[in-house]
Amino acid sequence: MGKREEAGVADEAAERAVASQAVAGRPFVLKASVPAVLLAVAFGIGCACWNLLHEVAFYYMLTYEAQAVNCFVGFAGGCASGAGVLCLRRFAGLSVPARRASWALLLISVVFLSLYYLFIQEERLYGWATLCYFLLNIVFYCFVVSFVSRLTRLDGSQVVVGLFLVGLVYACAEIALSPLFFSGRLGAFSVSEDWPVVAAHMALLVAAFALMMLGMRLMGARGRSGEVDDGFRPFRPAAPVVIALLFYSVIFGMMHNLASGIVGNPVEKIIPSHIGMLLGAVVFLVTFVIAPGTGRIWVRLRQVAFPITMIGFILLPLSQDRMASISVVAGECATVNFYLLFLLACASIAKRTRFDPVKVGALGVAVAAFGFFVGDFASSDIRMLNLLGTPAYVFLTVSAFVLLIAATFWTGDDRKAALLWGMEEKRAPRKYDDARIQQRCEQIIEQFALSAREGEVLHMLAQGKKPQQITEELFISLATVRSHVHKIYVKLGIHSNAQLMEIVEGESAEA
Repeated sequence: MGKREEAGVADEAAERAVASQAVAGRPFVLKASVPAVLLAVAFGIGCACWNLLHEVAFYYMLTYEAQAVNCFVGFAGGCASGAGVLCLRRFAGLSVPARRASWALLLISVVFLSLYYLFIQEERLYGWATLCYFLLNIVFYCFVVSFVSRLTRLDGSQVVVGLFLVGLVYACAEIALSPLFFSGRLGAFSVSEDWPVVAAHMALLVAAFALMMLGMRLMGARGRSGEVDDGFRPFRPAAPVVIALLFYSVIFGMMHNLASGIVGNPVEKIIPSHIGMLLGAVVFLVTFVIAPGTGRIWVRLRQVAFPITMIGFILLPLSQDRMASISVVAGECATVNFYLLFLLACASIAKRTRFDPVKVGALGVAVAAFGFFVGDFASSDIRMLNLLGTPAYVFLTVSAFVLLIAATFWTGDDRKAALLWGMEEKRAPRKYDDARIQQRCEQIIEQFALSAREGEVLHMLAQGKKPQQITEELFISLATVRSHVHKIYVKLGIHSNAQLMEIVEGESAEA
């Protein structure tokens, strides 16, 4: 018996040993580790720290023009941060900051946060406050990129639980601190009178950095990550992914600004915003409880994020007076849910393609911030020109619908999405002709009516990948992989991996 036949017998025995469990579909188990929880809590606190900084400007700055400029500059800081990290990583070999550098970054952040609160006290110093806000946003978005790079070191279930905790901590921190932050006089901030606000913000900032560094230290015991010499593949992002992120971010930027126009008093917006944040995190987790496995993110985008986002936007012109809070809840829910999916997608893409996770995260940050900036800027111009009438809302709603359709449905079907639009690395451990094997797999998928996921697994099996490799790359459980393999065997009428490879290689095309 040759090596291939021996491997086939072994594979067949292994598959049959778990056949009953695979068909039964052992449930996808959500789990977490201590480093994952620490990183998630740190990032959730960091998000709350950043958003409270934004809301402080909205609450205490005297004029809408100053508030709007502050908002634009913040998203410009995100663009600069993502683009800067991408360029430095590409041309200067920048690595994820070590703990000592992180402490230095924390010290710089504390200085700029202190200056921000000093400058925001007087209208003539708003320009300097805005500059500090720009620099603080650069630091925050670098924080996001670092978090994405660490997500790739976790398995699928840990990433899902971690991202849910991010949303949960983000919302709970805001709920706990909002009474303190927004108890002062609207449009009047004084460090001497409102010093508890500054102290609480400093505590949030220090806690976020400290927990992030502790999580990184514990995770570092499992090996290093984020170095530029880790053998990453050349980074070639697929246009459909970039387009989807950009278009959705434009919509969220518009919703963010228009919701502020509907709810004139920022205090009235606080509670609906917090409810929306919590719902966004809960919806994110529930989708994985109902449909286990962290694969097929594109399907979740189409089935969950798209309708929630569209509902949130449509409700904007329909929500007035007491009903205005509904649009705020829907908008925040859609935003939080989408960006949790975005972080999951970044980790999944980096892991499956072997792209540098720092570059993936940096590009994602730059595109998301730019899209938010465009949407916020466009809707702000409409508000400042007093064009928020029914015709303007109709135009904006139609535009939003077109953008969401384009981002969700015109960028490719589920099969292309499952294969990451060609970004995924084609491994050939058995030295197969990739083009010929891929074409043959497509023929088998059509001939035997395999599902999209079964087709994806077939492609990987044809490249010589083992179930454990498929588990790691698709972020699904081993039982789920074996279930798909068993279904493929049944549909093809075979019983072993060796027989499958004969069909794929064309040796048994008549099977």
